[in-house]
Amino acid sequence: RLESVAKAPIISHFSEAISGASTIRAFKEQERFQREFEEKVEKHLTSNYINDMCNRWLSVRVEYLGNLLIFLVAVLTFAYKSSLSAGMAGLAITYSMMILDALSWAVRMFCELETDSVAIERIREYDELP
Repeated sequence: RLESVAKAPIISHFSEAISGASTIRAFKEQERFQREFEEKVEKHLTSNYINDMCNRWLSVRVEYLGNLLIFLVAVLTFAYKSSLSAGMAGLAITYSMMILDALSWAVRMFCELETDSVAIERIREYDELP
């Protein structure tokens, strides 16, 4: 959400600078516009960095949980080796690895859905304008 909110002022500022380039030069405001643009880009990059680090943190935690599940399935397979055939043991471990992939995909899709819902919030804000 922060990244999307921080990107809009950059695009707006850039389009204003392009359309008013002759006026900016006439009043010798190039340095001010450049400074404002750099501040907006820095704010966007800061929020982008925070977003990336949160995604990395979440990815590590999901991988940890998935690997713990695989480990538990492997230990249980070893514990019940007398009652399980080799094929069933392999199938159980393979399915636990597939659950890890499905879990990672589901978390990634949920996070993407939450990020994309910013557009819906903006539409609601525009709808409520007088």
